[in-house]
Amino acid sequence: MRFKTTTEFADFGLDELTQIIMTMMAEHHFTVPEVTRLEIVRLMTKIRAGRDRNFGNGRTARNVFEAILERMAHRLSDANLTREELTTVLREDVPDAGEFTRRRGSFRTGSAIAGRRRPISPKDKAAGRSAVPAAPIRLRSVPPERR
Repeated sequence: MRFKTTTEFADFGLDELTQIIMTMMAEHHFTVPEVTRLEIVRLMTKIRAGRDRNFGNGRTARNVFEAILERMAHRLSDANLTREELTTVLREDVPDAGEFTRRRGSFRTGSAIAGRRRPISPKDKAAGRSAVPAAPIRLRSVPPERR
């Protein structure tokens, strides 16, 4: 069913968008140091400044959260990590605004789309990896003794 009435919502402010991301981090039991939080604010400032009529508000915050998890997963792909290492978000996990591409009005990373794999980096090649899945590490997949 289609509705004839359109409801317009104001865009979230920078503080609200950042808080959405920080709330998602807390809900997933991640630790976000202040330097990382400031990097998230910097990223959201750039993304919000480039917004257009298709700006996704909460969807954009969710895409940033997922991009951070994806970058974390790649960084943490080595074995023998502690719970603290698995749950601390570092500044390097926050993508640059330039890493985002516009696709159908939303910001997303190329490999954040289900089933895709990210390009192989020189570091991955040197480690003998031929493909790296785009899926983030889920804490429940970590053995209980390492959590």
